[in-house]
Amino acid sequence: MNGNLIAVSDKAQAHLFGAVTYWNGSVVEIPLNKFADALSAAGFGPDTIGLPALPGPEAALSRAVKSSKTVRDGYKRFTRYTKSAWYVVDEVTGMDGEPTWSAGLKVSVNAVGRLSFAPAGHHLCQSIEDAWSAAMESVTGQDVSRWLCIVAKDHAAVTLRDNGGMYFIPRHMLAKWRAIAAVVRACCGFKVYEIPAAETGDEAVSSIVEAVTDALMADSQKEIDEINQRVFAPEEDQRKLGARAIKGRISRADALAERVAMYEGLLGAKLTMISEKLESLRGSLCVAMLTADPTEVAPTAPSIAA
Repeated sequence: MNGNLIAVSDKAQAHLFGAVTYWNGSVVEIPLNKFADALSAAGFGPDTIGLPALPGPEAALSRAVKSSKTVRDGYKRFTRYTKSAWYVVDEVTGMDGEPTWSAGLKVSVNAVGRLSFAPAGHHLCQSIEDAWSAAMESVTGQDVSRWLCIVAKDHAAVTLRDNGGMYFIPRHMLAKWRAIAAVVRACCGFKVYEIPAAETGDEAVSSIVEAVTDALMADSQKEIDEINQRVFAPEEDQRKLGARAIKGRISRADALAERVAMYEGLLGAKLTMISEKLESLRGSLCVAMLTADPTEVAPTAPSIAA
């Protein structure tokens, strides 16, 4: 294994193997069309990169109602969700210290995807309607953060934490990743950090290369297990897969093998165990294809060892 990778300053850019990246996001809502325009201006049109998903009517209503909550001297607004509806009540404390409550507002999403208010003339109806309409066209910082995780994986990244949040981006994807990160910083108020990893003459085994290798092995094994479980599970435990579905799994296995090979070259390490498992998996999938009914198939080829 080429273990001499360490975190370095920007001065060592010429020797980069890649970089570790992570980010902190804001909770502000961002109009999706504004974000899409910023990505397009940076060269990432809708045909080259996906966008964060917009919320559905219920999720947008939750955001709208929660944004209406207010606390100030002598005044509080309470919200509660129950039985598919939101309830909003204002509490006002008078000069005598005694609280009084406004008539509550009930708001829900109706069968046609619009808001229903009861009572219809409540003073909060219009503000919640406006906030809901804006939320329907916007994404939050959490939405963008989830999207960044997907984008990182699409750029051949491997996660360095079990629950995500920190990724290694290989050098051939760094330019694109940095361009996307610049848009996220400018448009969404995020902080996207990068720790470069470069080759040095140090003989010590780098914690970065070890973490990347371990993460790649874990990611690859997870993919293999998922394919095995779906294709080679006992017949009584699975729905029959068509030949097209098995062909799709072959494509997934090929893509995974290419990713492993790319990282072998990048890290100077032979990932023999996972490469052999992938080769065996592909062989089993090909056998299943040859023996399959072209319209519907229940493959019986043996699973590779876990």
